[in-house]
Amino acid sequence: MENIKQIMLKRMRYLEKVEKELISHPVEAPEGRLRISKQGNCAVYYIKQKGSPKSTYLHREEDHIAKALAQRDYQNTLQQRIQRELGQLRQFLNTYDHKRVDGIMDHYSPMRRALVDPLVMSDDAYATWWETEPYEAECGWEEEKKLKTKKGDLTRSKSELMIANFYYDHNIPYRYECELRLKNGKRRYPDFTVLNRNTREVFYHEHLGLIDQTSYLEKNLIKLEEYQSNGIFLGKNLILTYETKDHPFNLYEVEAYLLHLAQ
Repeated sequence: MENIKQIMLKRMRYLEKVEKELISHPVEAPEGRLRISKQGNCAVYYIKQKGSPKSTYLHREEDHIAKALAQRDYQNTLQQRIQRELGQLRQFLNTYDHKRVDGIMDHYSPMRRALVDPLVMSDDAYATWWETEPYEAECGWEEEKKLKTKKGDLTRSKSELMIANFYYDHNIPYRYECELRLKNGKRRYPDFTVLNRNTREVFYHEHLGLIDQTSYLEKNLIKLEEYQSNGIFLGKNLILTYETKDHPFNLYEVEAYLLHLAQ
């Protein structure tokens, strides 16, 4: 789960970027403060110098001065508030530790953990629970599952073996051919159901290994339409990898994308 600290660090980076932009692009404006009044439906601009009781009227051809004064005041106020918020964020982050709550179970012995039903878990603890929790898996065509992964699953192809070992090597929790129940009650078994341990959201990874076969391709197009009807969309929470007889799967080309989705 993305915790408060991560959210605040993102906010700090954003504010620091804006502050840098303010410093590098100061507004050139004359001394004085802008005063605005309304006459009918029109805005009338004046400039007031410090210590002077009177304001000087700005003619229409001097609207650029009014704009510069307004922009300078805005940017000055913005910079002051950014500095104040950055100070508050830094002070909070120096003392904040979400692990004091989320990580209680991490310090328990296995025997003690077995006695407790946790209300809060750290991301790592949740990922471990999710990955080890029993699930309904595809049980058909077991004779096709011959290639054993580092995790211990038996896969149907070398490409699935490569993908499974990639997730394992990068400590990305996954389930192989885990049951997915659709709205109409139909069961599907995506090749990989993958957990993003930071957001605790899952995405699905289908590897299409025979897309040069018409019947195989048509069957999978139907499956993709079913996924869309159930809120599973390519590029959002579904990834496809594929290959043909003449164009084998290249894991290297998609490694960065897989890591982006899963971390």
